[in-house]
Amino acid sequence: MRKIAIFVEGNTELIFVREYLRKRFEYQDLEIECRKRQFGRFDKVPYPIPNPNAKFHFRIIDVGGDGNVLDNMLSDENLLQRIGYEKIIGLRDMFSESYKKAVKQPLRIVPAISDKFIERANSRILEQAKSPTKMKLCFAIMEIEAWFLAIPNIWAKKGISTAQLKSVLKTDYSTIDPETTFLHPTETIKDILKIINEPYRKQADEVESLVGKITKQDFEDLQNSQKCNSFKEFASNLTLN
Repeated sequence: MRKIAIFVEGNTELIFVREYLRKRFEYQDLEIECRKRQFGRFDKVPYPIPNPNAKFHFRIIDVGGDGNVLDNMLSDENLLQRIGYEKIIGLRDMFSESYKKAVKQPLRIVPAISDKFIERANSRILEQAKSPTKMKLCFAIMEIEAWFLAIPNIWAKKGISTAQLKSVLKTDYSTIDPETTFLHPTETIKDILKIINEPYRKQADEVESLVGKITKQDFEDLQNSQKCNSFKEFASNLTLN
């Protein structure tokens, strides 16, 4: 069994990654273990996919904060390698308190600052990881919600029309790249869901309602599109040579 550990900043990312893996592998040759790190423990969280005969095993760990992702990847590297994990991947949002402090006012997307955050993470991995070639921190730009915004079928299945999307976004939905358009995509999703009187507080059932509408084809279409390069980078790292 080949093993990959994936550290994520929160429950939204855990749910997204779990559903992406389930659909990418079509539930075949796949085992998923979901954990939340809190108070020094790794508590099990929903919903695992047990399969002792699987070819691939993924452990997804919610570390409860964007600033905790790389720290936990590095601190757990030796343990994970000892129990057979061949690769360690991290996923966190670029938008954060640290990013806002770096950009200052007015708040906006600054690609050069995003690049600095990525370079700093890569340098830290090179300096501190035992096996830096087997570790990668990926940033969702600006938030993982940008990836949701890039999948039109989510909104169609929610009963939200293209015209309604345009009225909220004030632009042609089909022509924009959400990760380069929206500084805080979570707020954009809140505005869209107001059309159908649904909240978006990033609670598990709300995230499940969105991610559950994504098909394998939707994921493949996003990966083959001109949008959300940060998703493509993350997806490409979930492989073993």
